[in-house]
Amino acid sequence: MQELTNFDDSRRTEMATQPTPDLTGLGEEITDIVKQYLARVEKQKATEAEAKEAEEPDDVAGMRTQIIANAEILFPISKISEDFGQGCPITELFVVVVRENKQYRALALTQRPARGYMPVEKTLFLRGEPANSMAGAFKKLLVHTCDLLAISTHVFLKE
Repeated sequence: MQELTNFDDSRRTEMATQPTPDLTGLGEEITDIVKQYLARVEKQKATEAEAKEAEEPDDVAGMRTQIIANAEILFPISKISEDFGQGCPITELFVVVVRENKQYRALALTQRPARGYMPVEKTLFLRGEPANSMAGAFKKLLVHTCDLLAISTHVFLKE
C-alpha cells in the first residue's frame, strides 16, 4: 500500500508543475466558431432547398405522366367506365391539384365526349390523400394508382 501512496503523491506533484493554459477569450472564440458553423449550415440548407425546388417541376411532370398512364389502365375496369356506357370511351384523363384547408390534393378526372345534346363531362376518377405540397399530393396519388394496379393485375391477369 505504501508504494501506491508514493506513486499518487509523485503524480500530483507532476500535475502541479505543468503550466496552466490561458483560457481568457476562449469563450468568445468558441462562440464565433459556433456562429460561423451555424451560418454555413443555414446557407447550405437554403442552397439545398433551392435546388430541390428547382427539381420539383420535373418530378411533378414525371409523376403526372405516370399517374395518367396508370389511370388509363385502371379506367376500363372501374365502375365509372360502366356508368359511361359501352362504346363511350374517355377522350382524356386530367390530373389536377386542388388546395383544401391549407393542404394539397391531386385528383384524376376523366372526360367523355359530347353526345347529342349532352355536353362534355368531367368526372372524378381518383382522389389522392392530402399533402403539404403539390409534389407530395402527386406522389400520394401516384402511390395510390400503383397500389390499385397491383391489386387489379393480380385479379385480372391471374398471376
